[in-house]
Amino acid sequence: MWKFVVAAATLVIVFLLFRSAILELLRGFVRISPSSPDLTPDELLGLARGRSIVVGEHHGDANARGLVNALLNAAHERGYRVLGVEASWHSVPEHSGLEEELTVLHGFGNGPISEHDPRSALDPDEHGHQQRMNRYWQMRVALRLGWRIVPIDPNHWSWQDQSPKGYFDDREPAMAECIRETRMIAVCGYGHLQGLHEILDDYVAYVRASRASKEDAGGNPMWEGRIAFAATVPILRFS
Repeated sequence: MWKFVVAAATLVIVFLLFRSAILELLRGFVRISPSSPDLTPDELLGLARGRSIVVGEHHGDANARGLVNALLNAAHERGYRVLGVEASWHSVPEHSGLEEELTVLHGFGNGPISEHDPRSALDPDEHGHQQRMNRYWQMRVALRLGWRIVPIDPNHWSWQDQSPKGYFDDREPAMAECIRETRMIAVCGYGHLQGLHEILDDYVAYVRASRASKEDAGGNPMWEGRIAFAATVPILRFS
């Protein structure tokens, strides 16, 4: 029994001695073991301490859609008023940009948003239909809350190069600059969490809304390290 008491007392002393470092680690939301407790929107916002929050997701993950929407509603109560989306303002012949997507979203009115979008950049499902990006549902919530929606990826279409330069090097510095401009909830693919953290460090808080595992890389070395990093970032959960 006395060994247990001594061990418990030692843990308390260690925590008190290193309390500041432990709390700072939690506030950063990076390099935390995947076994760390998941975070509710309110817990995340409390630890963010008013900073911008970068949320990594899989753009076609319906569960992530609900989690981000819950975060937006909770963030509204904390004074957040800007949603940043991983998009450029302009479209290209094959795919839609933010200006076009907002027009389409307004066209849905208060009705349901179609799950399929022939202008989406997501891969087709098993039936050959392209999934609609999660940001349509997130933008609807933001608009209903009276938020401003901003594109945070001015070089977005560089991804069509299908290379690390096109996916990351040409885009992430510009994304980081957009995020620095104002306090926001910024939603991007979780493959960008590592690059944005390297640039922004603890200027923002980081979390993910989708699971991340090495299988998601599909054996592509371009994604393996990125997804491994994302897997260390705590994940949102419903309250």
